[in-house]
Amino acid sequence: ADFSRSALKRLGAAGNVQFSGNGITLSTPALLSADGGRSWSTQGRSSIRRSVTASGKQKAEAYALDADNLLYDTETEQAAARGNVQGSFERMGEDKVTVSAQQAELNLKTSELRVSDELSASVGALTLSCGSLSANLDAGKLSASGMVRLSESELGIDVRADSVDVNTKTRELAASGSVALEDSQRGVSISAGRLEG
Repeated sequence: ADFSRSALKRLGAAGNVQFSGNGITLSTPALLSADGGRSWSTQGRSSIRRSVTASGKQKAEAYALDADNLLYDTETEQAAARGNVQGSFERMGEDKVTVSAQQAELNLKTSELRVSDELSASVGALTLSCGSLSANLDAGKLSASGMVRLSESELGIDVRADSVDVNTKTRELAASGSVALEDSQRGVSISAGRLEG
């Protein structure tokens, strides 16, 4: 058969599709590319996974993102997820980060994560709900904003603030903007403009 370059611009696959490349695996009922394979759009509940084993100075890590629809750009390694998004992000020696939302964007090259819309998340034993979350998973830094509520049930701590920053490597936390902290185990309440711990 003689194929022209333009004939291969639109590619598609259906029926339990497994796409692998650049260390990621994309699983979906149907997959479509309209640009010759640079970007891929899924149809139906889909997942994208990346797993790296430890070697030298590189830490072991595992990222997973599941959603009703995914768009993945193979050149930028950017994944955009929409609809019933579930994410799990683990790095050796650090607290696991999980998210549940309606929208998420993950750059697998830079480990930058942005999540919004009906958002809840956990970082180790901490749980939080907020309007939006941005994170640099390599640096272990998460920033939550928009009516943030953070709690740690074992310690009996509940924090409400305009924004919260968490470092998963050092396990430090900073809250700012109308901060209210309740410590039910110690019977302590604190109101402040900024709180660090």
